[in-house]
Formats: sequence, C-alpha cells, structure tokens
Amino acid sequence: MAASGPADRFGGEPTSTAAVAVMGGFARKGRWTVPSRFTAFAFMGGGEVDMRDARFATREVTIRAFAILGGMDITVPEDADVRVTGFGFMGGFDHGHAQPGAPDGPVILIKGLAFMGGVGLKRRASTGSDKSELRQRKDEWKRELKRKL
Repeated sequence: MAASGPADRFGGEPTSTAAVAVMGGFARKGRWTVPSRFTAFAFMGGGEVDMRDARFATREVTIRAFAILGGMDITVPEDADVRVTGFGFMGGFDHGHAQPGAPDGPVILIKGLAFMGGVGLKRRASTGSDKSELRQRKDEWKRELKRKL
C-alpha cells in the first residue's frame, strides 16, 4: 500500500485529547485524528493507542503514556519518525521501535512512565495493508498446499 501524502494525512480537528482506563480498558484506533498532545493513562487496566490509520492534527505529535499497575500498547505507522523518552520503574517502557521514519511521515514523541506496569511499542503497516498482506499469504499457503497434494 502506498504511503499517504501530507495533504490527506495532516490537519483536522482532533478526535480526543485523552484516554483513561481505571480497572478497565480503552482503545483509540481506526480512523481518528491524533491531537498535537495526547495523554493516555491506565491504572490497573489496559489501553491501546493505534495510529496506523489515523490523521494527525500536526506533523509532530506528543503521546504522554502513563501505566500504573497496568499496561498499554502503542502502535505507530511504519513511516513515522518515533522518539521515546519514557521511563519504566519496576516495569517496562519499550524503546525498541524508536527510529527515524520517512521524510514525509509523522513525528511521534512518546513520553511517560510505567510504574509496575508496561508500555509497549509496535511499528506496523496500516490495517488495510495488513489485511491485504494476510490475504496474500493465505492464498500462497493454499497454493503450496495444493501443490503438495
């Protein structure tokens, strides 16, 4: 799937500026507009912030993630320039997919704290291309199976 251009990817009114989970969960995924500053908080619960199919109000956004006795997954688009400065105290704050992205991709700064909890970071293609790729692998598997029979 081709990367979206700046015209259809940036700008617009933010969908929400925060998400909170207290002994429960939240999810921000699909088509939504990420504000320039988004705060995610999970206390004894879990959260999911998925920006693969999102628009960005500005080219550079800051995600402030706080997980206290809970967990949070943050999924960024493949072309994003990701910078992580979060800290894990008796928990974990993933820095594994923090790396430069494409020149026309969004810049995502991830800050925060994981206290006896965790904040995970994933880099994935948009859900549309994931489904297409999965369908293609399934078709290849079926062809291989037929060839063996």
